[in-house]
Amino acid sequence: MFLVESHVIIPYSTYNYISFRLGFVKERIAKLACVNEKVKSSLLKWKGAEYFYVNEALEACGQQENSIRYFSILYRLFSVIAKCDDKITLSESRWLLKLMSFKSVSKDYGLKDFEKMAFKKVDSPQQDAKTKSEGAKPNPLKELNSLIGLKEVKKDISAISDFVKIQQIRNKKGIKPAKMSYHCVFTGNPGTGKTTVARILAKIYEYFGILKKGHLVETDRSGLVAEYVGQTAVKTNKIIDSALDGVLFIDEAYSLVQGGGNDYGQEAISTLLKRMEDDRDRLIVVLAGYSDEMKKFIDSNPGLQSRFNRYIHFPDYTAEELLQIFHLNVKENQYKLEEAADALLSEKLKFAVEHKQKNFGNGRFVRNLFEKTIQNQAIRLSPKPNISDEEMMLLKAEDIPEN
Repeated sequence: MFLVESHVIIPYSTYNYISFRLGFVKERIAKLACVNEKVKSSLLKWKGAEYFYVNEALEACGQQENSIRYFSILYRLFSVIAKCDDKITLSESRWLLKLMSFKSVSKDYGLKDFEKMAFKKVDSPQQDAKTKSEGAKPNPLKELNSLIGLKEVKKDISAISDFVKIQQIRNKKGIKPAKMSYHCVFTGNPGTGKTTVARILAKIYEYFGILKKGHLVETDRSGLVAEYVGQTAVKTNKIIDSALDGVLFIDEAYSLVQGGGNDYGQEAISTLLKRMEDDRDRLIVVLAGYSDEMKKFIDSNPGLQSRFNRYIHFPDYTAEELLQIFHLNVKENQYKLEEAADALLSEKLKFAVEHKQKNFGNGRFVRNLFEKTIQNQAIRLSPKPNISDEEMMLLKAEDIPEN
């Protein structure tokens, strides 16, 4: 921060850290015009190599919000650095704990959970997965539970999480863990949160050490099936390779067998089944699509039947839940709804739910509705010469699309 302020670039090897802080930094502090005398005086007093001067400066200048942002970002950066060699040392744990001690950061990341592992020395790349995850990431179940609606889905995913957790504890205690397929079938209409929950499920598997990366790779028929002989296996294997140590999410998976007699979809399925066996410890697959079509698809192939026996259904959102999703979009994008607009929106969503067809978009419907609303607001405001902040944020009833 001081280098940026003073526009000075110093070669990396010129100073060691302590001499840099004792000499150059103090010299730059004394010359900074943007820092008041009270803060300068405090910063110029040496307080030890582990003292966070930035926190004091920001707090003294009334920049508490920036202090929160600073330490949250610093914690994330340090946790990434600490994990680079697949181990968290005692020294690294202490530094992370020191960062976590700031109330703003501990509130965001959970100080009590972190303290459980903060002083545990971990020297092996095969360290305890749960300890590693707690030191770097919050429990993904918190993200799951923050989603709107999906009560039964949350219950099903929590059940998977509980099972995985117990199996990891059994393994840690030297007790043979029970074998179970972690592959899933997500059924439901578009826009019901299947992809979002699949992404969280991948994080859960990483959190408990089932997967090393826990990333999600999304694909569909077009990403797996080629147009010519001999290319489908290559194309499918390439997608699977990118998903190793994570979750492969195949949307509308039943379309793999809907291409007719000369179609190569069956080759994609055969390749997928083989890789699921060959890479069973590195690959988890989630198939998604409409309920009836997915059941017929799984039942049509014994290989799929044996590997996919866990079904999670995603129901359509209610009108009230869709309204909550719209409100969330409004809040996240720094808009406000006037009362008349909120009432009109509620009526429109009730009508949409009551008259929905099979391909009703649920969350996607709300997202499109929100985008059209803010577009209408922009059209309404653009002719005005001077637009206040309040006008820029307010969504009125006339902005809600008629159809």
